[in-house]
Order: sequence, then structure tokens, then C-alpha cells
Amino acid sequence: MIAAEVSSLIEYAIAAALLYFYAKSKDKAALYFGLGVLTYALAHTLGGTVLSWIRQEYNYEMAKFVKDVNYKVFESLRNVLVASFMALSLMVISQLVKDLLKSKVAEYVKVYAAVGALAFLALRLYCVWVAEDVKHPFFALAQWVFLIPGSLVAAAAGFQIYYKLKVLGGLLLGLSFLVYAAILPLYAAWKGTPMLNTWYVLRIISDVLLLAGVLYL
Repeated sequence: MIAAEVSSLIEYAIAAALLYFYAKSKDKAALYFGLGVLTYALAHTLGGTVLSWIRQEYNYEMAKFVKDVNYKVFESLRNVLVASFMALSLMVISQLVKDLLKSKVAEYVKVYAAVGALAFLALRLYCVWVAEDVKHPFFALAQWVFLIPGSLVAAAAGFQIYYKLKVLGGLLLGLSFLVYAAILPLYAAWKGTPMLNTWYVLRIISDVLLLAGVLYL
């Protein structure tokens, strides 16, 4: 899909821009968000290349490709990359809450980043290696345990930074993660339909808002 390829290229460009900004300014938010977006882009690339090829070899018959060891290894790696994206993002949010809002909530965000990532991986890896079923309820549950609430935590922190300090970057970060939280559950519903192109456009918007948010902090 052209929209998927374009969105991935934009993610790599945004990751490069954030890391370049870090190289110039030594802004840690740019570093960790840049690394986070890069891991997310790599996860999407992995899903669209290696994992897609493996599925094609089995004519997309899930009962067969989920038992392939190569599939299990690369699907596991993809989920590690996705978990890393959210964990890195929450670590930045924790630091921003600590430095800008002077709130003790920052420590809870940091703990959630670690515990949530482990819970996410435990659920996803169970589906890949034990249940051998990526349509197992635990697979979808994983994003409700970490990705969606993590995004909402990040969005809330961004809005708080904007509300209390009138920092535009906070508003942009909040909008970025709010969009991301909203589209996560829509992927499964829109997959295989024309609406999936809209999903990728919304993902691009989320990524662009993230870049703008870091630049305006």
C-alpha cells in the first residue's frame, strides 16, 4: 500500500530530524523521541517486509505461518520495537513532568513505562510462542494494557504542560499522542478496507505533531 510506504518513510524522516535536532541542541527529549520513532518505523518496516514474505510463503494461512520459527522470531522482535517506542516516549514524558511541572507523578510514569512494557511483551510473546495465535484475545489486550493508556498518559501530560505553562510544544505533544491512542484500536477494524489509508494518514499526522511538539518545547 502506497499510504503505508509513505507513512514509514515520513517516520524515518521525522526520526532523523529529531536525532539531528538532538545533535545540535543536546535536547534529551529529541533524542528519546527520535529513538522511539525510529524503533516504531523499524517495527513497521519489519512487518511489511520479512513478516509479509513469510505470510506469503504460506498463502496467508495463519494456522501455518504462526508455527514458523522465523515468523515467531521476527514477530517477537517487532513487538519489542513497538514496546520500546512507547517506553522511550514515556521516559521522556516522565522527565518533562519532573522538570516542567515539578510533579511527583513523574516517578509513577517512569515505573509504568517499565512495568507496562514488560506486561505488553508478556502478553504478545505468549500469543506468538505459546498460543501460536496472533488473533488470541491477549494480543489485542496488550495494546489496552500499555500502548493506549500509555498514549493517554503522554497526552494528558502534554496538555497539562500547555495549560499550566502555556508552552505550545506541550499542546502539540498532547495532540500527537491523543491521535495515536484514538487510531490504535481502529487498525484491526479498518484492515483490508479503503479506510486503512485514512489510518495511515492519521498516523502521519500524529508523527508530524510529535516532531513539532519537540521543536516547540
